[in-house]
Amino acid sequence: MALKTREYLIPTDEITLTNQAMFREKALIAAENMARDRIAAQGEYIARPPQNIADFGTVLDQWNTAALAVLGTAYTVFQAVANPAVGLRQVVVWYKVGVETAPPPVSLLLFQEGAGGRTTFGIFDLEQLYAKQQTEGYFSEPVVYPPGSVMLITAVCRIVTGAACRLPLGGFIVEPTGPQISG
Repeated sequence: MALKTREYLIPTDEITLTNQAMFREKALIAAENMARDRIAAQGEYIARPPQNIADFGTVLDQWNTAALAVLGTAYTVFQAVANPAVGLRQVVVWYKVGVETAPPPVSLLLFQEGAGGRTTFGIFDLEQLYAKQQTEGYFSEPVVYPPGSVMLITAVCRIVTGAACRLPLGGFIVEPTGPQISG
């Protein structure tokens, strides 16, 4: 029996530019496959970067947690929006993360589904980045949210700062082209 690994984070300095493109492509393929399986649409699909305000209802068009006030507490990466929902004709995929706050105040990044996090899609140890003095890393496997799912994406506080942590995620929203979206 072969040992199977869980997902892990790969610091950017350990990945060639060609492999970075491969991680993006792998994420797009996973999202498009899920979209074709779960969304009844004819024609083409388009992938676009997520927009925090328009897609997730945040106040700022930035990737920020809420103010980090309690050690060991998980804070949403969508500012004060705890659980944004994926549209019924959309698939959301994530493939990388950056930590722009110094010193890095969060230790884990959790991708869960449902208001209470009933299903865990991925857990990434951000401290792997800090040990190499990196601020960006790619996920070994993309994290894909199906249509209509509720995203619970949080970061666990390791340093109480009383301020938000900038935590930009790299991802795409895949949806069918149509009246509002053209290819």
